[in-house]
Amino acid sequence: MKRLMGLLLVVLSFVTPWPVNEARAQDCYGIQSSLNPIGYEQLTVSTTAVSLTPPNVGSRVVVILIRTNAVRYRDDGTAPTSTVGMPQDAGSVLVVCGASIGKIKLIRSGSADATAEISYYGTGG
Repeated sequence: MKRLMGLLLVVLSFVTPWPVNEARAQDCYGIQSSLNPIGYEQLTVSTTAVSLTPPNVGSRVVVILIRTNAVRYRDDGTAPTSTVGMPQDAGSVLVVCGASIGKIKLIRSGSADATAEISYYGTGG
């Protein structure tokens, strides 16, 4: 988990100039407060679309690392297929904010199952 957080901070530091001791969701419209980790899950993404399982404590931002094999996703509540949806390659990171967190679904796009590691964040101190 520490390694994933370190990777996330390195990747996001190229996008948003964050203060050293405080992560902020400045790329997510309307979120200007500190982010606190509130949950984690690992999903096997196979031939049937899977949904995320956010914690019940108010996820505002989710970071999805596609660990192995490519996937496709949709964030409108409709299940993607192996050929329809937004493609994400293995090793890519997807950041989802707001209402889309509860609607996102993933499916593998190749011949092998994928693994997704997901961290959930809430706001406040």
